[in-house]
Amino acid sequence: MADSPISLRKEGKISIITIDDGKANVFGVPMTSALSAALDEIDTKEGAVVIEGRDGIYSGGFDLKVVKGNDPDGGRKMTVGGVNVALQAMDFPRPIVAAVTGHAIAMGAIFNCGLDWRVGAKGPFKHGLNEIKAGLVLPIFAIELPRFRLNPNKYQEAAFQSKMYTPEEAIEAGFLDEVAEPDKVREVAFQKAEELSVLPNPSYGVSKKRDRAPTKNYIAETLVADLDAIRTDAALLI
Repeated sequence: MADSPISLRKEGKISIITIDDGKANVFGVPMTSALSAALDEIDTKEGAVVIEGRDGIYSGGFDLKVVKGNDPDGGRKMTVGGVNVALQAMDFPRPIVAAVTGHAIAMGAIFNCGLDWRVGAKGPFKHGLNEIKAGLVLPIFAIELPRFRLNPNKYQEAAFQSKMYTPEEAIEAGFLDEVAEPDKVREVAFQKAEELSVLPNPSYGVSKKRDRAPTKNYIAETLVADLDAIRTDAALLI
């Protein structure tokens, strides 16, 4: 994956995907295509996966220059690619642990809603959905993926009030499962992945797919028509 924003390595039974585009780790086409390819490359018979960002940033979401640009086809391609890789990770047959090394905002936070365990770095980092406050309409996928994972008591303020959470607050909201010191996040995530790696297939993988199927199928079935409706009705695209 030379010159790719994604790198993949393996330590024992743990596959480690690192996200680093040198900037805000945006979910642009290069990122999502490489991330999907990395997931396809991983042996799903055993082990677990860690997805990590670089220090200070996990992902700032979609590329806003594309979102608010004058290329609707480019925006659609980017969005569809981001949603598809999020759904691919959502029911991946092995456990996926996120080492959330910094900010996880918008699509970065949405992507994490489909993962099995999220370890966040302590510090001045933000987690949440800023779309509505930024003047964007929430597509179905940006409603249903958070609804799948967030604390129901926090869902309304997270989705519709664009509340940003500190790492500690993000645990209660449902964007994270635990926090660690910044220099320990990867270590803690790796340890959790090792713990989860003993879960056997097919019992784990099949059960996970059954659990996630209603949300995943609904998002996949409505994605294209929903994006068309948003552009037609509001001329706004996440």
